[in-house]
Amino acid sequence: LLQLLAVILVWRASLLPFQASRLAIFANNYFGSPQGFASAKAASEIWTPYVDEQSFLLSRNLINLASAGTLNKLVSWQDQYALAKQLNEKELRRHPKNTHPHLIYAQLASTVASYLPGEAVVSEREFLAGIQTSPKRQQLYYGLGNLYLRMGRKAEMFEMYKKVRDFDLELGEGRWMYGLVLFYDKPDVQEGAKEILVSQTVKYPYVPRDARELIPFADAYIVMGDKEGLRKLVDRLPEVPPTQATFYAQLAYKYRQQNLPEEQ
Repeated sequence: LLQLLAVILVWRASLLPFQASRLAIFANNYFGSPQGFASAKAASEIWTPYVDEQSFLLSRNLINLASAGTLNKLVSWQDQYALAKQLNEKELRRHPKNTHPHLIYAQLASTVASYLPGEAVVSEREFLAGIQTSPKRQQLYYGLGNLYLRMGRKAEMFEMYKKVRDFDLELGEGRWMYGLVLFYDKPDVQEGAKEILVSQTVKYPYVPRDARELIPFADAYIVMGDKEGLRKLVDRLPEVPPTQATFYAQLAYKYRQQNLPEEQ
């Protein structure tokens, strides 16, 4: 009897999770094919403590397609989304205080809301639940803020970005992000310009990811009437990774408007 129990324990604790994982990886590798979806469904029916592996892989693939605007080209995409929801909810029933599955589920529902508007409610619920478990995780606030923007709830979007900024006023990224939404989405160009420029003078300045991000700095200098700051901005071009030529053309046009031919 003890030997039988040992065999059952090994089968349940090792063999079943291995089989589920193998099917989930196959489904990920062949995502978009009927065989891939069949494997994902088969994996979901096998007991495993690692449901998060399945929910993450399928959710990530669907998020990528939805973000690219091509989700509706996937055969049976609504069935695949239903399976992803089922997996995420199963994982959250097991680990309701784990922030990461809330974030993944929220991001999934947020991107799919472009196709199924009712899923925005699911996304909001999961972002808020994630914030309850991790009150200072910036991704949650930015994700929820972007969701509110698409829902036309701008006041709440600004509040999300402001909360992140207020977590640490010496952190440049929060000032930068808040400045962007104030400048381009509110718009409150004066306050937005101040936040964008302050992001460079705080204890931990924001570092532009590429040359595209110099455009908001140029706009902020122009609004604040800081021609010297605008002139010196061109010196930062060698410091940031290059980008598409159109952005350099935009920057050159701004210098032309401000009568700065050398920088142009």
